[in-house]
Amino acid sequence: MRYKLDLFLKFLVFTLIFYILSRASVYANIFPFAFAMLFALSWANQKVWLLAPSYLIGQIANFPNFETIISSIVCVTFLLVPYFIHLLLKKNMKKWELFVYAFFSQTAKVVFTLVYGGNIIYLAVGIVVGLVFLYLAMSILEPLTIRGFVYKLTSFQLICGSSVLMAIADGLVSCEIYGFSFLKLVVSFLLLSVCYISNVKYTLAFASIMAIGTLLPSSNPIFVAPFILWGFVISIFRFQNKAYSSIAIVGIEVLCVYYFGLYYTASYMQIIPVVVSTFLFALIPSRYFKSLQTIFPQNNTRLAIKNVVNRNRDVLKRRLNNLSEVFLI
Repeated sequence: MRYKLDLFLKFLVFTLIFYILSRASVYANIFPFAFAMLFALSWANQKVWLLAPSYLIGQIANFPNFETIISSIVCVTFLLVPYFIHLLLKKNMKKWELFVYAFFSQTAKVVFTLVYGGNIIYLAVGIVVGLVFLYLAMSILEPLTIRGFVYKLTSFQLICGSSVLMAIADGLVSCEIYGFSFLKLVVSFLLLSVCYISNVKYTLAFASIMAIGTLLPSSNPIFVAPFILWGFVISIFRFQNKAYSSIAIVGIEVLCVYYFGLYYTASYMQIIPVVVSTFLFALIPSRYFKSLQTIFPQNNTRLAIKNVVNRNRDVLKRRLNNLSEVFLI
């Protein structure tokens, strides 16, 4: 029963990811992220029979038309067919082969673009950007699925993770219901979480990354100042109780709406997503956040590990010296 529940939750998460990334674009003309994430997740040992329907639902939910349906089916076909061929032949798929399959998965889009006279340059750029994003997503998803959150991430892996976060922020920009911004809901919650488990440097970096992600679809800087202000303000209260950071981020959002006038409209709907995220942040027990601290190493953690290694090395050296004296007798 627990296994089936886990699979169902994964299916929902994958569908949500593909729904968001299918909305993510570069200048509202290039959509390179969803198909790349499909192949990246498959490389990260996620079940393809979960990924395929999740991708189809996420894509078609955003663009319910004939071209999207055919393009999505062709895309997942170039994932499923090679996967089962490699499985039958008992031959591991190589990275370069995955990139080839990902490239040809866009065949239907190329055909539709040529038939309907679309912009082939935009499509070509989208495929290239998608393959680059595929490499970056693979580089962060593979270690996370294999090792989990036990070990700290390298600088390159943090950069790769940043690219994934920017793509998610990109897709969330247009996710609104009656003025309720899911972008602000997600960013404020994650920003509070990052601040709680890491330091000021990572908090401000995360705020900046998500702000840059919102610039990708239209170069509109409307969220840049609020996100960075959120990061600065909650960093002041990071050593205090969780409630202080929550109150601080709501307070600065009220100022952004009614005093600084950073949004197009001054409405309570601008503040509600932040309020909801603070309640969610307060409800989650601290132990769940603490388990994620290892991916954001602090300087004192590095120093402690270094001291332990040095002490173990000294002990081993003394033992080897004592052992060598036996042979000198």
